[in-house]
Amino acid sequence: MQNYSNQELMLKRLSLLEKILWKVEKSLEKAPEGRVRMGKSNGSVQFYYCKTGDNSNGHYIRKSEHALVRKLLQKEYDKKLKPVLQAEIKSLRFMIKQSRKTSPEDVYEAFPDAKKEWIRSYFENTADYVKAWTEEKTDTKGVIGVEGFHTEKGEIVRSKSEKMIADKLWKMGIPYCYECPLTLKNGRVIHPDFTILDIRNRQEVYLEHLGMMDNQPYAEGAVARINWYAESGIVLGRNLLLTFETLKTPFDVRILEELFRDYETCEVAQEKSNQPIKPQSRQKKN
Repeated sequence: MQNYSNQELMLKRLSLLEKILWKVEKSLEKAPEGRVRMGKSNGSVQFYYCKTGDNSNGHYIRKSEHALVRKLLQKEYDKKLKPVLQAEIKSLRFMIKQSRKTSPEDVYEAFPDAKKEWIRSYFENTADYVKAWTEEKTDTKGVIGVEGFHTEKGEIVRSKSEKMIADKLWKMGIPYCYECPLTLKNGRVIHPDFTILDIRNRQEVYLEHLGMMDNQPYAEGAVARINWYAESGIVLGRNLLLTFETLKTPFDVRILEELFRDYETCEVAQEKSNQPIKPQSRQKKN
């Protein structure tokens, strides 16, 4: 499977280059006609303006007209940069697209079981990996000693919105753990609302639901918590996801479908390995 950080770097690089390409194209649209020629006279650099299609040496550009020099030289740079940007953007899009199709681990999983018996895979079986992760996280029972909300998976969560998130993840077949302990680099132990397994990249992703963002002390605490994550290499948009809610803006669970659109589900992983790996549920309490 693709290395998570490499894929993330490609996505960031693609976003950066696309923004720059947009700026370059806008700059070229506004650029003046013609070109600038550079020469020297008595050791000083001088610039000459040449009209489009004019093969002459052009006419001298006075210092009072140096704004034209800047625009024409920027145009020259932009024209050379544009095809280089387009080429790398094309390559990045292709690599990102390929990374979402087939990964090295998938090659083994695609073989029939009769052939797998004769092959030694260089990678841990996807089903075994998901099973091990799920079993490791099954010791959590959600919050205890408080009135909460029972999820489809069988644990108790603190709020109705968290139940909506848990049930959506369960329905989508994405493995998760509710309020599993996480030790940060500074030694602080916190309990993210949801620890989610990104099966394709074999990485844990943390989701925090910030449900009272119109409460100033709560919002300030949320910002501090996000900073704690960042100090431990858990970065928003990479391996940290946030959902929000206020009294006037209730949580819309449909946003999770967009957040996890490219995540591999247990069902997909099961089809690849032909082994059942549905996350374990618990008996609901009455």
